[in-house]
Amino acid sequence: MRFLLVSLGKDLTRIRRDPLALVLSALIPLVVALLLRLAFGGGGGASPTADLLVADNDESFVSGMFVGAFGSGPLEDLIRVETVTEEEGRARMEKGDASALLVIPEHFSEDYFEERPLTLTVVRNPAQTVLPDLVEETVRTFADALNAGRRVLGSTLDPVVGLTSPDDDTVAGVATSVNQVVQRVQPRISPLGIDVETILPPEEPPVDYGALFLPGMLFLGLLFVADGLSGDLWQEREGGTLLRMRTTGGSPFAFLAGKILAGGAVFLIVGAVGLLAARFLFGLPIPDPVSALLWMGLSGMFLLTLLSLLQLFARNRRGGNILSTAVVLPLSMVGGSFFPFEAMPDWLAAVGRFTPNGWALLRFKDILAGTATVGGTALGALLLVGITAALFAAVLGVLARKAEA
Repeated sequence: MRFLLVSLGKDLTRIRRDPLALVLSALIPLVVALLLRLAFGGGGGASPTADLLVADNDESFVSGMFVGAFGSGPLEDLIRVETVTEEEGRARMEKGDASALLVIPEHFSEDYFEERPLTLTVVRNPAQTVLPDLVEETVRTFADALNAGRRVLGSTLDPVVGLTSPDDDTVAGVATSVNQVVQRVQPRISPLGIDVETILPPEEPPVDYGALFLPGMLFLGLLFVADGLSGDLWQEREGGTLLRMRTTGGSPFAFLAGKILAGGAVFLIVGAVGLLAARFLFGLPIPDPVSALLWMGLSGMFLLTLLSLLQLFARNRRGGNILSTAVVLPLSMVGGSFFPFEAMPDWLAAVGRFTPNGWALLRFKDILAGTATVGGTALGALLLVGITAALFAAVLGVLARKAEA
């Protein structure tokens, strides 16, 4: 027991004296997840809004209705209207302060009622693409509607020609005339020959890309740290530690157990930092932080034992690093660390779920989502401990032969 504590203290001291590589290995995946969240946003976000400047040089009742149509109905959330003078509007468009400028000419109302050709000018912001198209198509649609309305209503609107603010009696008279026209044409247009039913697809929650990638990135950090710690066995051999252990009668079991337990302490620290980042940087609720932290610690020790075994199969330090890297990269890519299973083809995701880190990652996601049961988590932990113990025994056997060589 004393030799185990000595071995544990030795490895913790060595890790504390050179922490930079392990810190970078753990933080790089976390930074990548944070950048993904900043790049893609934490949710669906608000719909883009077009800023429309309107220069109404006519200032009539009809032009006022035309402009007011932009701020009603569904367009209210898509187009934000600001009334300006034409000079001010063109100056602001030069600075790129809006999506588009609509210029309504003088005598717009008179030309409309007299059915004379008239021109509505739309000045687009060349720095934008979609929003100016939205404004231009809306203006064209409203102009077509005005033209159709004039043809249907005929002289019914004549009382408001040239008026900016008609009185109540005039408005009431025009409304009565319009209603009479509608009553005459209604038999021709109602009922419609086609019944239209609008069926909207179920609204899907916005995708938080940072949260989607975060669990895999946390396990990627565990893989990187385990890879770095596994190479420490070669440093022990090159430094003569294994030879001294054999000559002094030290226990290989205690020596290796101390190294794995020291790695477990590192994994708990890495897991705590990752979970704090998930809670406060990504806003993810963690219903069972204790289980999540312990699962990361067990998973890290399992990965460390696995990679240590691979290191010992090589003939030298360089070969061990190449071998562990050749295993870590495919495991991280297929096992859901680089790319979440949700973004993979079905066949590749099915393979990835059976990789060691992929299986552990799925259980970890269940814990984060609050869907893991106590019994299921306990059974998974026992399985993880059992596999780690089997790997530990294999490492111990190879390590004993290495010590004698």
